[in-house]
Amino acid sequence: MDIRKAEYLKVLDKFPDVISVGGDNFHLQFEINNETLLKVDFRKYPKKMKAYLIKNKKDKFKLSRIVPSLRYWKEHSAVSVLEIIDEILLLINNMKLYQIMIKKDFLEGLVDMSKKVIPKK
Repeated sequence: MDIRKAEYLKVLDKFPDVISVGGDNFHLQFEINNETLLKVDFRKYPKKMKAYLIKNKKDKFKLSRIVPSLRYWKEHSAVSVLEIIDEILLLINNMKLYQIMIKKDFLEGLVDMSKKVIPKK
């Protein structure tokens, strides 16, 4: 079996709702939310795969700079496509949590400042 097909079957097993781009099983699309898509292209695997976040169908962000497995890719010891997708999704979830923590910290700071300025309220 072709190594790419084996990788595709692993991804399909974990993410049955994944969409093939143009009918190509080695070029996949995941819906992150209503505005954002994750596109993964491993047509040349085990050569370095490509991964992009696409917002509003036009803004494209290349993930190879911020995902360590893509940044330090070595063809002779290629990481599994499924592992990279999991790494990207974990990164996205961590960024979402970090944004919420910043907003919460900011709000708590404003409340503390307000209590100092107007202690009775």
